Amino acid sequence: MQHKTLSITLLVTESWSLVKAQLKFFALATFAVVTLNFLLQSLGDWFTNNGWLVAESIFGLVRWAIQLYVGVVTISVAIRAARGEQLHFDKALLVTDKHVLIAYFLASLLYGLIVFGGVLLLIIPGIIWGIMYSLATYLVVDKGLSSREALRESKHLTEGSRMKLFLLGLATGGINILGGLCLGIGLLVTIPLTLIMSAMAYDILSGREQKQSSVVTPPTPVVVREPQQPASELNQYQI
Repeated sequence: MQHKTLSITLLVTESWSLVKAQLKFFALATFAVVTLNFLLQSLGDWFTNNGWLVAESIFGLVRWAIQLYVGVVTISVAIRAARGEQLHFDKALLVTDKHVLIAYFLASLLYGLIVFGGVLLLIIPGIIWGIMYSLATYLVVDKGLSSREALRESKHLTEGSRMKLFLLGLATGGINILGGLCLGIGLLVTIPLTLIMSAMAYDILSGREQKQSSVVTPPTPVVVREPQQPASELNQYQI
C-alpha cells in the first residue's frame, strides 16, 4: 500500500497556519487542560501527604476518568482542527458516545501494555511497536473502531511510514521543549501545534483528503446541435 509522503516541514507550516487562525481558542484550551492536570495532581498529593489513603484511592479513580475524557476530547479537537473546522468550547468539549470512551480506554491500555512489553525487550521493540500502533486512539475517536480493530488498522496504516513517524515524534518533542524553555508560556502554542501536526499526519496516512485541489478543471464545452428533422419530413425535399 502506498502512502502519501509525510513532509515534516509541510506539517509544521500548515499546522502553524491553523493555530494562528484560532490562536485564542488553542491558548485558552491548553491553559485550561494544563491547569486542570496541575490541580488534580496537587489534590492527589495532598490526600497522600495527609494520610487519607481511602480518599486518595477514590480520588484516583475520579482523576483517571477525567483524564480519560480529556484524552478523547483532545484527539477529537486536534483532528477537527487539522481539517480546518472552526472550533467552539461548547461543542468541542462534548463527548456523548460512551462506546468511544470505552474503546479509547481499552486501546490506550493495550497500547501501553504493548509498548511496556517492547521496552522490556531491550527498548528497541518498544519504540517500533509504539510507532506501529500510534494511530489506534485516533482511529477509535475518528472512526469509532473497537480497540482491537484500531490497533490492527494502525499497524496497516503506518506500514512504510514508521521512520517518518519516528522523526515526527522527535520534531514534536523538540518543538515542545522549545516551548517549555520560553518560561513555559510557549507551551500554550507549541502543544496545540504539535497535536495538530500529529492529527494531520493521521489524516494523510488514513488517505483522507485534507483540502480540495486548487487546480480548477475547465468546464467541458457544450456543443449545440441543430435539431434534426424526421426522416419522413426530409424525404419530401429530396430530388
